[in-house]
Amino acid sequence: MKEYFYLISSLPDLELDSQKKLPSLTEFLDFCESQLSEKEFLELKKVFIFNDILNAAKSDSRESSPYIYPAFYTREDFLENLKDTDEFFPFLSTYFSNKKLGKRDYPELQEIDELFALFYENLETLSKNRFITDYFRFELDLRNTLTFLNMKKNNMDFKEYLVPFGDSYERLSKTMNVENSLPDIEVLVESVNEGDIIATELTVDNVRWKWLDNEVGNDYFSLKFIIAYAIKLTSVERWHKLTDISGKNMLDKLIDKIKSGIVFSDEFLKSG
Repeated sequence: MKEYFYLISSLPDLELDSQKKLPSLTEFLDFCESQLSEKEFLELKKVFIFNDILNAAKSDSRESSPYIYPAFYTREDFLENLKDTDEFFPFLSTYFSNKKLGKRDYPELQEIDELFALFYENLETLSKNRFITDYFRFELDLRNTLTFLNMKKNNMDFKEYLVPFGDSYERLSKTMNVENSLPDIEVLVESVNEGDIIATELTVDNVRWKWLDNEVGNDYFSLKFIIAYAIKLTSVERWHKLTDISGKNMLDKLIDKIKSGIVFSDEFLKSG
């Protein structure tokens, strides 16, 4: 296994509530680009693909909507690929092709959920890195479980809001039982039921970090560690931004979503 001693030893330790100065995501990614091979860096950028999904969903209004970073595609590449959508990842290519034809592969879902469904349908074509695909499966189970818990709490029908893939989907749709759907599921259930939205978001991030730590294990100088660090740094930066005005607006929107019983995975990786 290739190891990245200099890159990783140069990174400060991360804590969700840390007040110390940390590299921004942009600085971190620039540093990684200088230290990794092109292939390795492209693999790292794939963990931000939820933002590409958001950019695709609002591509019709792209002139008035800011491009969301970090993402796998730069804004320039994204706009260029819109001229020939076959240049995108297969799931995005299918999405744009369907839009031209007025076709829906998952008509029972909201459009953003259809994008996620297409993504998970094509997950195995996205990367040969097992850690990355396992991470996205974890995010799917987390997303579906949280959506189920919030919809159930608000006495709303949950089925049309679940992405129809993954172990948790099978269990939730057939038995409506969250037991063993995720590590620390009891903590998540308790947090959602208590109704403190900020505390729940913090609990979600702690569950995510625990999963990442368990998966990385003792591979401290691996690409796996770098990928996990990128995901964690996104969480830290996101919480830091909640202290400014734009962050307050983002938090208000997130609270409105959760109050309506909907929790989207794209909110977890979106940094602003």
